[in-house]
Amino acid sequence: MAIKLVSVLPAQDELIDKAVSLGDRYAKTLGLLTPPAYRKAAEDGGLLVAVEADEVIGYALFGLPKGSAHIRLAHLCVAEEQRGPKLD
Repeated sequence: MAIKLVSVLPAQDELIDKAVSLGDRYAKTLGLLTPPAYRKAAEDGGLLVAVEADEVIGYALFGLPKGSAHIRLAHLCVAEEQRGPKLD
């Protein structure tokens, strides 16, 4: 199955909700981010999701600071079942 990368728009509530759910699964390692933060990121063009078979399997939540060429990465999350083999 092909994986699509989608830049999430504020009106795409279902994708935002799925990204929130995925982030909540890994809150212990990522830290808790509230749903309004995901929505704000989408409004600012800073939410990118990876979708496979209509499921969000990963996302990047980032900021584009004004006056800077640097991107601020707040969250990078990939569903555990989608990750490659672990190295010892």
